[in-house]
Amino acid sequence: MVTAEHKTNRYGSRYLYYHCTKRMLGPRCPEQSIEVGELEQQMLVFLKGLAVHPLIQPWIVQLLALSEADRLAADDARRTSLQRALRTVETELRELTGLRTRLLIEDAEFMADRQRLHSEAVRLRMKLEEDRSGLDRFEPAQELISFSLQAADWFSHGNDEDKRLIIQTVGSNPTLRGKILSIGAAKPFIDIRDLVACLPVRGVRDDVRTGRRVQSIATRHCRSINQLLRTEQFAKVIPTILKLKERFQPPERREAA
Repeated sequence: MVTAEHKTNRYGSRYLYYHCTKRMLGPRCPEQSIEVGELEQQMLVFLKGLAVHPLIQPWIVQLLALSEADRLAADDARRTSLQRALRTVETELRELTGLRTRLLIEDAEFMADRQRLHSEAVRLRMKLEEDRSGLDRFEPAQELISFSLQAADWFSHGNDEDKRLIIQTVGSNPTLRGKILSIGAAKPFIDIRDLVACLPVRGVRDDVRTGRRVQSIATRHCRSINQLLRTEQFAKVIPTILKLKERFQPPERREAA
C-alpha cells in the first residue's frame, strides 16, 4: 500500500510523492518514494498499451458480433427448451388437479406432487424472466473497446477522481518496486488485448481473411469476452465507463459518435 504526501521545497514549490504506507512503522521500508508525475507517466504507458488501434477497432467489433450471434442462437435454443419444460410442468399440474378432483389420489400425495411441480414452474419462469431482462451486450462491447482507445487521453486530462476511476476500472494488482510500476490489466481488458495480439497485422487490410488457426484462437477470445460482458462484474464496470464518457465527451460529440 502507498500513501500520498505533499512536500514543499525551499522555494515554495509543492510536490506530491507516493511512498510506502508503513514506512514509519517498525523497520524502515527500503523502497524509495516516487513523484506523482513520474508515476502517472508509467500509468499512461500502461493505458496506451491497452488501446485498440482505430483501424483494428471495427474488425474487433465484427468478430465480437459474430461470436455474439452464435451465443444468441444458443440462447434461443435454451429459451425454447425452458418454455417446453414449463408447458410440460403446467400440463402435469392440471392433470394432477384432475386426479384429485376425481378422488384418484390421496391428499398427502396430491399436496407433495403439487408443491414439487409448483416449485419447478416457479424456477423455470424465473429463468425465462432472467433471459428476457438480459442486456443487449453488443453495445457494451463497443463501449468497452472505445473506452480502451480513449482511456489514456482521458487520464491525461482528468482530475484525481477521474484518474483513480480509470486505473481502478482497467487495472489489477498494482505494485511498486524500485520506483517501477507493475500493473496487470483487469478483465475483460486483458482478454481484448490478447485478442488483438493474436491477429495478424495484414488482417486489417484483408478484413477477416485469417488462417484457421488464428480464427480458432480469435473465436475463443471472443467467446470469453462475450461471457464476461454478461457477468455481474462487468455490470459494475459499464456505469463507470459511461460516467467517464459523460465527463469527457460533450453531448454533440457523443451524438456524432
